[in-house]
Amino acid sequence: MVRMLDRTFRMFTFQRLLVAIAIVTTLVLTLAAGSHAASRSVERPRVGVSSSDSSVTVYGANWCSACKSLEKKLDERRIPFSIVDVDRNPEAHDRAKKASGMGSGIPLTHITQNASTWVQGDDADAVERAYKGE
Repeated sequence: MVRMLDRTFRMFTFQRLLVAIAIVTTLVLTLAAGSHAASRSVERPRVGVSSSDSSVTVYGANWCSACKSLEKKLDERRIPFSIVDVDRNPEAHDRAKKASGMGSGIPLTHITQNASTWVQGDDADAVERAYKGE
């Protein structure tokens, strides 16, 4: 009887260990996904040339370090913006290039706060001035 209880206790302990490992694994994966999601304050809508959600639209790409830098600076300055991924929506990027009269460089930012202004490159100061109407 004692052996049977000892074996049952060991099996119960092993099952608890497996459950604990599963919980820790889930927690680690959730935290890792959460820290990635937290690196961007808000999931931005993927839109066309203009957006009704925001007066600032950034045309960029996931692989573009200048685009990521600009997005981070705009987040820090609490300037709301939408993102158009030029790899996923090349037609919108083509329309933006034509409308701006600028080359194909990214990030390309369109600000429609008071007037239509285009900024090319990682120039958060210029975007902020246009956004504030300065």
